[in-house]
Amino acid sequence: MDPEAAERVLQQIDQEELVDLGKSLVRIPSFIGEETPLARWVASYLSARGYEVELQEVERGWFQTVATVKGSGRDPSLMFNGHLDTSFGPEQAHRGLGYQCKAPLVDDEWIYGMGTFNMKSAMATYIVACESIQKAGIKLKGDVVIAAVAGEIEKAPVNEHEGPQYQGYGV
Repeated sequence: MDPEAAERVLQQIDQEELVDLGKSLVRIPSFIGEETPLARWVASYLSARGYEVELQEVERGWFQTVATVKGSGRDPSLMFNGHLDTSFGPEQAHRGLGYQCKAPLVDDEWIYGMGTFNMKSAMATYIVACESIQKAGIKLKGDVVIAAVAGEIEKAPVNEHEGPQYQGYGV
């Protein structure tokens, strides 16, 4: 992308839109095994914006979302991959304000809430980046894929701990 086109894209980034999208993602609980409501929300959000959207069933009743903005097909595709599931548990990273927030809280330049740092803020950024390219009127040569996946967090099925809530590490 030439510097002039890149500048047009950067001018399309709306910080308020980005924050609002991040807050919307945080408002929908998505502990591992329970990502389907958020996957459906992301699918609806992106479908309304013209993306080709597929809800993929990982296991019976457990979904993730893959959305594509079609390019001209002359170059390789780029995938933004981020997980929708959030951790829960006694780990050090799950203590403090962000973990305690039941609803997103915005303070100065920070958004606090479950999953903001891992990785709902990144998902919001991927989406706003793609939206900014489209608003700038840039037609990419390759496709851009946003994969909002399930089952990344560090749980694993062991003994009596079976089912989707324990299917972590890259299901």
